[in-house]
Amino acid sequence: MTGDVKRLLALAIVLSLAIASEACARRATGPTVSLPELVRSYDREVTPYYPLTASEVGLDQYDRVFANDIGAQYREGLRELCARYRQDLRRVDRAALSAGELLTHDIFENRLDTCVESLGLPWHLLKDGTMPLSILEVKMDRWIEARRRKPS
Repeated sequence: MTGDVKRLLALAIVLSLAIASEACARRATGPTVSLPELVRSYDREVTPYYPLTASEVGLDQYDRVFANDIGAQYREGLRELCARYRQDLRRVDRAALSAGELLTHDIFENRLDTCVESLGLPWHLLKDGTMPLSILEVKMDRWIEARRRKPS
């Protein structure tokens, strides 16, 4: 092979890899998602994890049902649910949202981040199963600081 043919072959390989990686990246992100539909869908899917709340809003099938919120299956299931919705929320086009929708987006994002992060830690092993107040204060400070830096 001559030098020109080798360079042309190397360029073709690099170009093929670039096209393939772009196609893979495009498929991974997927289309944008409707924020209202995403929130409604989350609300439906998270209901079994919070049966007392579901019962309060009139879903009678959750009457007298308690969640085993310290069980591994509950914690893993809820964490996977929150992680999946957090990923979907990243596909929402923030530029297309109104001020009220941006607020909903940010609150929902914070709720999902807190869900994923807190279920990765052993808070359920504490005597009353609640996150220490100092941790909540640190999380709130981080959330406020992130909102200051995030462009609207």
